[in-house]
Amino acid sequence: MTRAVAERLNLSLEEFHRQSRERIPLGRLGTPEDIFSVSTFLCSEDSAYASGQIRCLNGRRAS
Repeated sequence: MTRAVAERLNLSLEEFHRQSRERIPLGRLGTPEDIFSVSTFLCSEDSAYASGQIRCLNGRRAS
């Protein structure tokens, strides 16, 4: 997915990733494990009281 975006922006994949990391407060791209841990929680009984929540997985700390 990122390769196609980089190509549209006429950037190398490495340069696109570098620029992306600079805009993410945590300083790194998300991983499948980052998504997995949140989705596992939302599918578990631990999230039974959560309702109508929007979870943004964007590398920003919650305020």
